[in-house]
Amino acid sequence: MMPFEPVGLKVVVMRFLCAIGKLNRRIYMSLFCELKDLITESDVEQKFIYQFLVSKYPMGCSYDPINILTKHKITPFIIGKSKPKNYFPDYLINLNGYPVMIIEAKNPDINVYEVFSEARLYASEVNSKFPHNINPCKKIIVSNGNTTIAGFYDHENPIISISFVDITIGNIEYSKLISFASKDNLLSYCDSIIKTLKGDAKYYKPVGQIGGKKAQNSELKENSFGRTISLNYNNIFIPENESEYEIVVKNAYVDSKLREHHVEPILKTIRSIRLPSNDDSTPISSIDIKPFFNGLGNYVKQKDKKYSLILLIGSVGSGKTTFVRYLKSIAITKQPDLNNSVSWIILNMNSAPFSVDLIYNWLIESVIEKIQSEFPECDFGNNDFLSSIYNNEIHEFENGLGQFIGSGDEYLKQLFLLIKESMQNKNLTLKRLLQYINQSAKKECIVVLDNVDNRSPEFQLLMFQVAQWFRSQYSCLVMLPMRDTTYNLHRSLPPLDTVIKDLVFRIDPPDLLTVLQSRLKYIFWLEKNAHKSKSFILEHGMEVTIKPNQHMDYFKSVLNSIRQDNRIKNIFYSITGRNIRSGIELFIDFCKSGHLSAEDFFAIKATKGEYVIPHYNMMNAILRGNRVFYSDIDSKIKNLFSSDYNDNLVDPFVRIDILIWLNKMSNIMGPSGVKGFHKADNIIEKLMLLGHDEVVILRELSILTNNNLVITEGQLDDIEKSDLLRISQFGVLHLHLLSNITYLTACSEDVLYRNLEIAKSISDRITGCEGDGPLSKTTAIYNVEDMLNYLNEYKNKFMPISSKVIHSYDFEIYDLKECFNALETFKLQSRDLLCIDDKIKKYPAGSIKECIVTYIKEFGIFVSIDFEEEGFIPQKNLKKYNVEDFQITDIVIGKVISYRKEHKRFEIELIERK
Repeated sequence: MMPFEPVGLKVVVMRFLCAIGKLNRRIYMSLFCELKDLITESDVEQKFIYQFLVSKYPMGCSYDPINILTKHKITPFIIGKSKPKNYFPDYLINLNGYPVMIIEAKNPDINVYEVFSEARLYASEVNSKFPHNINPCKKIIVSNGNTTIAGFYDHENPIISISFVDITIGNIEYSKLISFASKDNLLSYCDSIIKTLKGDAKYYKPVGQIGGKKAQNSELKENSFGRTISLNYNNIFIPENESEYEIVVKNAYVDSKLREHHVEPILKTIRSIRLPSNDDSTPISSIDIKPFFNGLGNYVKQKDKKYSLILLIGSVGSGKTTFVRYLKSIAITKQPDLNNSVSWIILNMNSAPFSVDLIYNWLIESVIEKIQSEFPECDFGNNDFLSSIYNNEIHEFENGLGQFIGSGDEYLKQLFLLIKESMQNKNLTLKRLLQYINQSAKKECIVVLDNVDNRSPEFQLLMFQVAQWFRSQYSCLVMLPMRDTTYNLHRSLPPLDTVIKDLVFRIDPPDLLTVLQSRLKYIFWLEKNAHKSKSFILEHGMEVTIKPNQHMDYFKSVLNSIRQDNRIKNIFYSITGRNIRSGIELFIDFCKSGHLSAEDFFAIKATKGEYVIPHYNMMNAILRGNRVFYSDIDSKIKNLFSSDYNDNLVDPFVRIDILIWLNKMSNIMGPSGVKGFHKADNIIEKLMLLGHDEVVILRELSILTNNNLVITEGQLDDIEKSDLLRISQFGVLHLHLLSNITYLTACSEDVLYRNLEIAKSISDRITGCEGDGPLSKTTAIYNVEDMLNYLNEYKNKFMPISSKVIHSYDFEIYDLKECFNALETFKLQSRDLLCIDDKIKKYPAGSIKECIVTYIKEFGIFVSIDFEEEGFIPQKNLKKYNVEDFQITDIVIGKVISYRKEHKRFEIELIERK
């Protein structure tokens, strides 16, 4: 017989479980609040329903606050036929722009079933705003605190009913409610809506209809005129090494008043580290030694301040590197007391490791290598040099342990080990090198950590700390370039809060066109002694020969054309921002573009550089570079209607909406206290309300940032939600380009179309298979018209209509009005061309028409086609007849050859005579 203990254990276990159940009941009855706390409708809203929505699974539905639209954001609708009333619910769940669930909270005395019927009517009104068979507002929850019911808008009765006491984790009914209303569940439902909308549709790009990759990526023959000058003088346009920078600053440096104001304070700081002179000395008197101790005290106080850290603040490419070379090669050489007293150690920090563990040793070793290259006498293979720089260590050895060894082999061995150990000690070696330069060459070193501003904000801040350490450790003046955005966002925070304001210098970029003019002027000076004529290849392989120096007229004209065309000038300035190097590179690419035609060249030659290149040609040169067809990936100007075929739903409006929102917020203070800088997650929240997908928004933010349309505090490949962003001048330019017909024409070639027929029509026009030519005005009009009509239809059919259900939200998906207005304006300006095009469409080449003779001349006969259009049959097209064989009013059958724009009539070939 079994002992009594197991029976007792069962009883204990049952009692324990019962106790736990009672404890759970007490705890979970208060999952969000106590029932006694729910007195008013507001109590039910805030203390129960809202907590139920935002709490994480398994307690709640896991919604983010941005997904929950409250009363003041919800558009009211009139519901009910017998007793109509204006109605809106307490909450509306919005996911990816779709209103998917209605939640009503009422006070405990209200009948939830009556409210459920009203909510169903409201959901039907919401769904009526969407395309046929698309009913996003599917689910409804109503609660008065005591009872919570849930169901579907198209079912009369709810499918879930749960009492307050059952709102506990593990309760079966509550689990059903969570499953019914959870964010994951409704996100899956949104995905099903998108899949329904997308269907099995395929998307096509016009360029993709041309042929293989080679055809799609075909390029014009590069303008060898621009290519030759850029190759020959690339070292002037884009200097890379110290000797090239020296040439530029000595012969083509563009000064500015602000930068000139920086020179004297910087020279003063450099003077503070110069070698002692009589001017710095204090006379010592045996009678009064007080001045000596005062001077010594002042010296001690100034010791740490003597070797300063100078910050050069500016945007990437603003000229910080060139300014340093100007100080080195021009400003200091004009100062007799400094000219031979300093040595510049300039390090390229582009390859420096971003690691606290590695950067210090890397910097020490790099400075040592640079000193060795600048001072050939610092030869570690020379015994005399080694004895000189490690003199202190050798002297200490000789006065110490060396005395016990004598002068034999053991002494030499120990001396060898001492010097070897000293050489391996990089910290000691650098200190001794700097002392050697100071004492032997009579120079102080200025260390410049160049190109730090090209790296991430984190690296820049790390290098600030490293620079502070370096200047105090090695008694050197250090110059550190830093990006202005990094400095502005972090200057009140460690470590930048220790900056001495008097040693911060903002480097403003010079005017881009002035820089170009200065460098071209120097190139012109270099070329003036040339004696040989040169040959260049233009478009279509045309070869031209020009006299010495005459090719400079070309660059003069290009520069003049940019200056005189405000739109092109703004594009140049906006693309490059404050980055002068980028601007020069753009200018060189512009000059090399095959879109600058032979006609442009000959006009330039005839006017000796005074010719202004047409806006249309310049715009295509910027948009397309040297490509025949526009490509978003390869162009500096981005396609704001670009989208990705692999997305759940192709979204051609997300880029525009990102830029519009950032532009709207450009004067609003962000979380860092700087105007225009806002967190990425704030942008994401606002755009998700419009129906843009979170993943797509993040991806496009990264693309816009990497292409300089959006500015972040660092140059990041991928944007994170916490990053601060603002629209750049270049991004604002893109918004302005939405009213530029040439830009819209280029975009039309790169948009994804659901309709193959539209993509094929655009493709036929840009390849010349249809219309007046790939870059003609009529082609531009028809391509832009096709694109805008498609995008407008696509937006209305496939993009969520958030504005229909979101009340007082002042931001909507881009409406294309600006683009349509630009198209209509261009059509009015081109109405004559459109009229001609209509004629050509009505009477295409090869069509057979009946004509009546209206006039006869010895070189041919004039005819009327259908009494509407004029035609001409030249003698050569009369076949076996002569003009004398015809009389006015004769009827003839002719074939249309082409429309002659210069004569404003059709050329006809005689088929037969009636």
